[in-house]
Order: sequence, then structure tokens, then C-alpha cells
Amino acid sequence: TLDYSQVCRSWRTLTLSQSRLWSNLTWHGPANACFTALWDLYLERSKRSLLVVHIYLHEGDTVQVRQHLVDSIFKEQHRLKSLSIQVAEGQDSFPEKRTYLLHSATKLQNLALGVNLSSPSSVPAIMVNETSVRSLQSIHLRGNVSINNQANPLNSLRKVNFSLRSTSLEHLSPSVSSLSSFLHATPQIR
Repeated sequence: TLDYSQVCRSWRTLTLSQSRLWSNLTWHGPANACFTALWDLYLERSKRSLLVVHIYLHEGDTVQVRQHLVDSIFKEQHRLKSLSIQVAEGQDSFPEKRTYLLHSATKLQNLALGVNLSSPSSVPAIMVNETSVRSLQSIHLRGNVSINNQANPLNSLRKVNFSLRSTSLEHLSPSVSSLSSFLHATPQIR
């Protein structure tokens, strides 16, 4: 999209007027601050369009870059159509000592979160409030992610994939009970 906006004045006008062209954001770092400015430009130019976001965090991303990317998306979660956040296996490349709450993503249809940290924490990196993801059709959760289930049916959900990994049974037990109540609230899963 950025390339098209630089061809000529009429193409620039056209691409700037079509916010959906800017609404697909992919981060496959590591990169520098120049790329975070480009990320912000896409967010700004996408205006109110629904967002399709893919983030793959690497150890090579600075702490500031990681936090900026995740913060910027969670601030715009009301516009999310699809969200995928993956952390390099066994690396601590997720913003530290913080839980991100997915609580107002009412238009979110696809969710894939993979946050396997090398040093397990009892605090989830991302917590999904199930009452706010009423349009969810597909969910894939792996690692240090939690679902706050209110036992409300998720009739739109069709595909579920959970990968539970833990170093202690104490950490695993709440995840299993949470998973069980979540599955009971999703009648349409095949």
C-alpha cells in the first residue's frame, strides 16, 4: 500500500482515501524505530477500518518496540477483526510483568495467541474476557494466555485449539477448569 501511495498524485489520493488498504498490519521483526513509525502510519491511515494484525515478537526486538506494538494494538482492540500474536518459542520477548486484557474486541473473528515464555509466570501475559469476543469464530491459544469465561454461550465459535504447557500441576489446574467451562459455553464447535 505504501508503494502505491508513492506512484503519483492520483494514486496517492486514491490509496489515502481507501482506509481498508492500510488495515492489514504484519510485524515480523526484529527491526528498528523506523519500522514502528511505519506501523503507526498504517494504524493512522486505516482510520476506522477493521484491523487484521499479525505480530511475531523476537528477542531481537527492543523492549520499547515490543511494548509499543502490543500497546498500540490493544488500544485499538475495538477495531480488531483478526489478531495473531506469536512469541518466539522459549524466549522472553513479550512485554514483561504485565497482563494485557482483551476486553472490548467485539468484532474479533479470529484469535491466535502463542506466548510460551522461557520463565513461566503465574500471571498470564494476555487475558481474554470471553464476554467481549461475541463474534469469535476461531481461537488458538498456546502458552501463558488465560480466558475469563462467564459461561455465556459463544454461538459463533467454530474452531478451537488450546495447547496447554506447564512446568507444574499447580499452574495447569486452573487452565484445565477454565478450558472445560469454556468448551461447555461453545455449543457449535465441531
